[in-house]
Amino acid sequence: MAENHGNYQLGLDKYEEAIELFREQGDELEEAITRTTAVLCVSLLGHHQRASNWTQKAREVFERRGDRLRLARLSLNYANILFRRDHWEEAAASYRDAHEVLKELGSSEDVAVCLHNMAVCHTSMLDFGEAFDLYSEARSFSEEHHLGVLVAAIDYNIAYLFFLRGEYPEALDRYKAARETCLKLGDKYRYALCAMDEAEIYLELNLTNESEDLATEAYSGFQELAIPYESGKALVLWAISLQRKGKSFAALDLLRQAREVFSGEGNEVWMGQTDLHRALILFQAGRTFEAAKWAEQSLARFVKVGLGSKAILCLLLVGRVRVSQGSLGSAQENVDRALSQLSSLDLPAAKHQAHFLAGEILLAQGRPTEACDSFLLSHHNLERVRSHLQSEEQKIPLLSDKLLVYERLFQLFAGEGRFQEAFRYLEKAKARTISDMVASRAHSLPARDTGRSDLANTVRKLREEMNWYYRQIDLQEMRTDADAIVHIAPLRAASRENEERFLASLRELQTTDKELSSLQEAYTVGLSEIRSTLEPSTTILQYYLAGSAVHAAVLTDRDLQIVPVTTEDRAREAHRSLRFQLAKFELGIEDPIHPSTAVGETINGLLADLFEELISPVADLLTTKSLQVVAHDFLHHIPLHALVSSENRYLGEEYSVTYMPSATVAHLCAIRKDVQNKGAVVVPSNDKPLGIAIESIVNALPDAQILTPSGTSDQELESALSQSRLVHFSGRMDYRDDNPMFSTLAVGDRSLSIFDIFNLRLDAELVSLAGSGPDLSRPAEGDQLLGLSRGFLFAGARSILLSLWRPEPTALATFVGSFFSALSKGEAKTAAYENAVKEVRSVNSNPYAWAPFTLFGRP
Repeated sequence: MAENHGNYQLGLDKYEEAIELFREQGDELEEAITRTTAVLCVSLLGHHQRASNWTQKAREVFERRGDRLRLARLSLNYANILFRRDHWEEAAASYRDAHEVLKELGSSEDVAVCLHNMAVCHTSMLDFGEAFDLYSEARSFSEEHHLGVLVAAIDYNIAYLFFLRGEYPEALDRYKAARETCLKLGDKYRYALCAMDEAEIYLELNLTNESEDLATEAYSGFQELAIPYESGKALVLWAISLQRKGKSFAALDLLRQAREVFSGEGNEVWMGQTDLHRALILFQAGRTFEAAKWAEQSLARFVKVGLGSKAILCLLLVGRVRVSQGSLGSAQENVDRALSQLSSLDLPAAKHQAHFLAGEILLAQGRPTEACDSFLLSHHNLERVRSHLQSEEQKIPLLSDKLLVYERLFQLFAGEGRFQEAFRYLEKAKARTISDMVASRAHSLPARDTGRSDLANTVRKLREEMNWYYRQIDLQEMRTDADAIVHIAPLRAASRENEERFLASLRELQTTDKELSSLQEAYTVGLSEIRSTLEPSTTILQYYLAGSAVHAAVLTDRDLQIVPVTTEDRAREAHRSLRFQLAKFELGIEDPIHPSTAVGETINGLLADLFEELISPVADLLTTKSLQVVAHDFLHHIPLHALVSSENRYLGEEYSVTYMPSATVAHLCAIRKDVQNKGAVVVPSNDKPLGIAIESIVNALPDAQILTPSGTSDQELESALSQSRLVHFSGRMDYRDDNPMFSTLAVGDRSLSIFDIFNLRLDAELVSLAGSGPDLSRPAEGDQLLGLSRGFLFAGARSILLSLWRPEPTALATFVGSFFSALSKGEAKTAAYENAVKEVRSVNSNPYAWAPFTLFGRP
């Protein structure tokens, strides 16, 4: 920056020399033109009053001569000065004045530049709609007048606008289009900028493959252009992508290279940033002494440049290292320093992590009551952290799992027998899991009550503004000049005011649209509300992994008990073994119709073992006929209805078993109105002859509408889905492990992601995906099934028929034929489901054939 300052000063010296020469010659026009050109340089040097005076002198000359064009160009230049000084309203007015004249008298480039700058100004004013309209107008005008460089710049800025707003899917689409424009025009710099921004978005979406590819591409582009600063930033993004994929050594090497780049630039801020990332990777790899060294080095750099928020993260990381080393006193000193500095800052994510670490230290010291108080403070601040808003202290997570605070509070309250409080945090954890899963598109989810869409739009607008503030604060903090510190305080103050308005609107939305709030903000209902819609004949059996144990919460309309049922390791091992045996049928190693005796006995033995682990410890508490099971993590993939008791009875024979994402969701489903739609729609996966499963459904539902995928428009598909009581998809699910929400359902020649499913408009009694289960060879952590079921429930389905694995075709045909036939005759869903399972089992007793089918939602 000092070098730039010198260039500006040299430029100003030359301008002053020229002005003096024109004055001596009495050439007021050339003097005024020179002042017009020079005012931005004057302003950049901080001489704002002088810039204003020069502008006024030039204006007097142009007005006297009636030179409207030069007046307009002067207004454009002065608007740029006002914009840089954050006088956005005045800048916007000056841009408008300039634009009116320039579009009449100016060059095409004048008009395009003015429109573009107006759009940037309105972005800073948080008037995103107007900014987008101006960008669009500027782009059309630039394209019409063959201003290719401006087209590329505008495409990049439009994409960046959506990035600032937190609309990542739209931003990614725009960045891709902008890269294509840059490629055509040979604009290698903006091409690399697009790739780097995309890499950052993909990182926030946890799509590490895409992030790595684009960060690599951005780095190559900046290297070719010999631009060190951007090259270093791309290296950091590349390193983080590799670290998340478990490639720590490669990530550390890239951070070493990035640090060399920033060292050569003399950039203390980014040197500290790379040191902090290096320390975090080393800590996660168990190399604690090295981690402490780099964290303390990073701390020193951030203190030197006055970046308090970053210094706090370093203190907390050193504290976590000391805890892992058993140095609780040293850890406490670092936490106390961090909390002292945080007392004057509004950084909820950092406060959450600081209070959590304080609680961990107190627990290790055998002080559970005080630890609980710290965890409650941690939880309070975590509730203020919007999962879809990425402030910098959220992007460098010192806690690999922010849900740990719910887990600790659950354990402490359950251990004291305070089951109601423990259940509250269990529900909070389940809600936060789903909310974080949909975080990247939370703002775009539709209001379920169309009458409240205005309020939902207000919440969405305020959320976009908060994203903008967070992004601006991040950008200012990473600058190396003194002006950056001056800008941060007002940005933080404005951000706090915005958050207060956001929270007020959110509270109002929670009273009118609990369904949307549960997804966007992890809203949960209280125990009394859940009980108010819980039938006396139904028990909610909710599992939760906390610490190293599996807990079961057993809730009826009158009682609540929480019991630790087994260790997580024992349940995981039994589940792994079961999937290994079941996968033999999927891989063709075993015949699913006639399995070998050894495999059959092994599978039944494992189902019996899981019954003993998960059901027997709470069997005495299961006193109702119906069970609503809420699973957790890998337990989502266990067919609990197929577990075998010591009396050789399946759980599904003793109880009517359905599944739910959470008790809160069970309540939200229970208060929905009854479905008014009639009829059924069947959506085959392609144009090939209908399979035997589809034929079975068509025979059971002869009046069902069969959509031919390739001959059905998006509008026709959406219309048919929105008007049907029963919906069946036969498309295959393509599951993604890095981010389950990007898993897709093949619908003919289309693909619906789980995000797309959340945005469907349904009023269906049942949505069936009976044949679309994941491969048994895939990792089974549960998020895919959780996201899929929650998506269809939010979209308007009352129940969903899902498969835990891809069913054997004959068994699938038998099941759906029986199930839909019973529904067509008016039988209840649970009765139809149970009879269909019995029918399959009567033909094929192999659990691989009949156990994958699960019924989610309202029974």
